[in-house]
Amino acid sequence: SSALALRKTPHTWRPCAMSMCSISRVPAAGAVVAKARPSTRYAWNGFARMGFSSDSGTRGARGGMPSKVHAPRGLSMSFSTPWMKPSAPLALTSSAAYSAPRTSGISSKGGPQPLTMAVVLFPGFELLDVCAPGELLGAAPDLVRLVYCAQEPGPVASSCMELAGGAAGPDVVATHGLREGGFIADASADAGAAEAIRPNALFVPGGKGMRSEVHNVELLNWLRTAAETSEAVLTVCTGSWLLGVSGALDGVPATSNKNALRQGSPQQAAPGVLWQLRARWVEHTLQRGNGTSTLFVTSSGVSAGGDAALALVARLGGLERARRLAHRTEWSWQEDSSKDAFADEYGLGS
Repeated sequence: SSALALRKTPHTWRPCAMSMCSISRVPAAGAVVAKARPSTRYAWNGFARMGFSSDSGTRGARGGMPSKVHAPRGLSMSFSTPWMKPSAPLALTSSAAYSAPRTSGISSKGGPQPLTMAVVLFPGFELLDVCAPGELLGAAPDLVRLVYCAQEPGPVASSCMELAGGAAGPDVVATHGLREGGFIADASADAGAAEAIRPNALFVPGGKGMRSEVHNVELLNWLRTAAETSEAVLTVCTGSWLLGVSGALDGVPATSNKNALRQGSPQQAAPGVLWQLRARWVEHTLQRGNGTSTLFVTSSGVSAGGDAALALVARLGGLERARRLAHRTEWSWQEDSSKDAFADEYGLGS
């Protein structure tokens, strides 16, 4: 469903369009927090708040908004036991790009049921890694339903190229928490298993923070389990590095940020991945021993995530659907994933 929030200008309140996602329509202006403090709780609307955060704490938000909004207490995650379980036997098969639209999962209304995609946020995720694919996939709600998640629901700090001298980005609110076994749960729900859902798609961004998350055993176990039960997995930039460390990409052709690949870091951290050095994005279908399959779409650095997201739209809804979406968003989609100017610049082979 679509959502609207209101921003107050010096003269009037006016609606600000938000990306379509799984969260219900936002009531009134208090849906986005203004004057953020470390102790302030946030409305669970899945969107970036107006304040910005830094390593030293949160700074005040743009003026003219309500002072603060209180929301229900988020779920506190407990990762006391390992979640890893043995993988089913794998049979690897590559599939051609832009195959026929997916027809499995028919809803009670007779149409295709959209994928429920868990967008996994962690402190220091790259903002464009999430927002570009989030906008494009959010514009196709009949194909993909985005659910923003984190180990603990609430605001999650982003990064705007901090590794290259950039700044801390805005917080994005995770409305759902990660649960054992690849499940997710709404922050407002009780801790009971009845409220938890299992997504059938996964989205893993990269960013500055993933260099810490590769040591987060609980998150890695959750990612592996979730990937094993997903129909589609999308990674952007160094998100493939993070997912690769979990073991979910073992034996799978994948690409990543080209500068990182040039330095050899993903290859060293996840040697089981079949790293593709020259590709804007890589698509690969993994046939599992239990009869299920997972489509992996892994992109190159940051902005390549938009191209990869359109490739996923093409897989789910057809090539013309993806082209229309690219045109309406004025996105110059590079449809040929083998063209990789940054691989050329860094002197990377295949």
